[in-house]
Amino acid sequence: MKNMRTMYCIVLLLLLLPMLLLGQELRLVPWTGQGSQYLNQQIAADTVANGKLPNRVYVLTRGALYLSNAVFTNYGGWALKIKANDSSTTKKPVVMLYPTGTGATPWNPPGNLFQLGGSLSMKNIEVTGYYELVDTNRWNMQGALVNVPTTTSGVNITIDSCILSNVNGNHLRTDGVASTIKITNTIFANLGYLGRSNLGAGKALDLRGVSCDTLIMVNNTFVNWLDRIIRHYPATSSATSTGVLGYFLFDHNTLVNGTSYHGMFSLGSVGSKVIFTNNLLFDPFIMGNDTDATRQAEFIPSGEKDAYGGARMTWMFSYPNSTTSWVVSNNFYCISDSGQAFYDQFKTSGVTGEGSPLTWHINGRLGADSVNAFKKITVSFNNAPATMTQLARWYRAANGGKKLKNTPGAWTYGNAKDPNDFDRKKYDWLRDSLNGGYATSSMLYSSAMQGFPVGDLNWFPTKKSEWLSRSTAGPGAASVVWKLVLPDSANPSTTVGNVSGQPISGGNFYVRSFTGTPNGPLATGNMRWWPSSDGGVTGSTWGPETGEVATRYIQLQVAPTSGYSFTVDSVSFWSCGGGTSSMRFNVYYSTDPAFVTKTRLNADTVNLDNSGNVTATTRYAYKVGTTVPGGKTFYFRIYPWYGGAASTSKYVYTQLAEIKGSTALVTSVRDKDLVPRDFELAQNYPNPFNPSTTFEYSITKSSHVVLEVFNVLGQSVAKLIDGQVNAGTYRVTYDASRLSSGVYLYRLTAGDFVQTKKMVLMK
Repeated sequence: MKNMRTMYCIVLLLLLLPMLLLGQELRLVPWTGQGSQYLNQQIAADTVANGKLPNRVYVLTRGALYLSNAVFTNYGGWALKIKANDSSTTKKPVVMLYPTGTGATPWNPPGNLFQLGGSLSMKNIEVTGYYELVDTNRWNMQGALVNVPTTTSGVNITIDSCILSNVNGNHLRTDGVASTIKITNTIFANLGYLGRSNLGAGKALDLRGVSCDTLIMVNNTFVNWLDRIIRHYPATSSATSTGVLGYFLFDHNTLVNGTSYHGMFSLGSVGSKVIFTNNLLFDPFIMGNDTDATRQAEFIPSGEKDAYGGARMTWMFSYPNSTTSWVVSNNFYCISDSGQAFYDQFKTSGVTGEGSPLTWHINGRLGADSVNAFKKITVSFNNAPATMTQLARWYRAANGGKKLKNTPGAWTYGNAKDPNDFDRKKYDWLRDSLNGGYATSSMLYSSAMQGFPVGDLNWFPTKKSEWLSRSTAGPGAASVVWKLVLPDSANPSTTVGNVSGQPISGGNFYVRSFTGTPNGPLATGNMRWWPSSDGGVTGSTWGPETGEVATRYIQLQVAPTSGYSFTVDSVSFWSCGGGTSSMRFNVYYSTDPAFVTKTRLNADTVNLDNSGNVTATTRYAYKVGTTVPGGKTFYFRIYPWYGGAASTSKYVYTQLAEIKGSTALVTSVRDKDLVPRDFELAQNYPNPFNPSTTFEYSITKSSHVVLEVFNVLGQSVAKLIDGQVNAGTYRVTYDASRLSSGVYLYRLTAGDFVQTKKMVLMK
């Protein structure tokens, strides 16, 4: 009876949950001309006296217009969450900063959209820094969209599937300390405006000189920037005055059209790891490598000099250190004909071309891999703005910018379109027309890791779905390599491609198969090896030994495919015989290629069964539980030895030897070097869906994880995960083809953490 009451309570809770979830959301009213309908005013009206309202999500209507006429400051330190509603239309709601000032400062307020005293989550929103319905309002363009003031520390910022455009300074600026910044599937456009600021402004992220624990940027597109994608640089040139950027991941992004006035990635002091992979850059350094002292002023951190003694210009630079792990690979760039024409025109004036992507220090940290870090190619985009060479020429012209950084006074005002502005696209064009994709016949379409397209995968939706599904499926058995090391031989090692095995022979080993039932020394169901010169039954004598011999072993190894990790659960093999009971072995594993550091798996020396007793096959299995990241190898060795009289017929053969484990994608947001700070179950995407959707969840420590789907009656309709999972962020794709349309719930249980959310299947 007690169990029955418990079940009723669970069903009731599941039935009420959609209503409870809806109660946590507040739909904001689109702009209709009423003063009280400014976005900032609606949010402020919902807060309590101390400016705090916990666990609230503000929802904007897709396709609608919202205006903000003052900075909304999160005084209470609560998490500000804002998103678009779930709807069949794909158009994002648009927020425009609306000038309401008077007199000498008609552009103020606002100065930006949000001042963060707490964390921010923003999804499926478009924000532009001026009221675009009146084009001349561009002259009143604001300096930022989101700002973290100096009084704030430890905030987390998550921006997903947004469009951010039109500021004269920085789209996102952190004067205070940020903990984690994660930006995915977002378009950054129109970074900088000389009518209000200078060429040293116009950045996607300005981290100033403060620390940031983790910065993740995956599947974003950047269009039209004046200064830098990332600025992390102190007020002085001393490395000690810069907070550390602890972990930086920049993967599968597309960058189109930037002057990169003070560089592209000014990283300052970097911490444990920098990963820069699978990115596509098109005209990313339009002003080129130069001897321009005004530009060189902020390339100082690398400490490197050009041939004339000035600061060496590179696309990416940092303060040198000997501890940061650098991964820079599979990046491609293109210089357009108009971009090259600019370099050629000013070659005699000190412009030496597109410049070098990396400093000598970073090249040195990469070693031989640095030659593959960036590759130059030719590509055309489906629909992107024109290269801003007109602006670059204006900067150098005697009747234009005169190679001065502070140039607003030389700008032309009073026209609907400034004559020397870049190809600045409006909010609807960015939403509806921008397309950073390219022909699928291009070599770029399969040149990223695992054969995916280079750059922002959002321009290739089918490939992106496949890429997301790889997060749990992994590369399969092809990531496991069997390597047979020949004992007492100068011959090279022999490698078999995967765990299913292939018959191979050579030197002192003979391998028949890894599957089947044992039925004799040379049966196809056995792996047999012994000391001989021809791989046959006869051969060299195996003399008596008192223990293992350093050069006599069989080695099996796991070498994860690039971009994947392999978690080794256990190793095992089935011994079918050893000639006599004097055949023995020891078993070890190591991640050290030299095998100096190793872990022994068997506690005692094991005597193998006699070869004549093949029906008494014994399985030897050992728990391991270690994760091998991409670029590393797990080695599993069996050292046999023979204590009997010298013989040519002593051997070891097994039915099957195996390494059990699981693969996981480790690039992008699933990199296992990054441990999430909180347990979290994200909203499924897309939602509503038909028939497939993707779940993302994060766990901070190894836990038993259950991810389950329920109908509104509380009945389980699918259990997607039920097992031990290591700390990390994961995505799981679910095909609900067999279900009928309706509302469903999905629940994540990880240890003591339980979270449930709703979703809608619409067929």
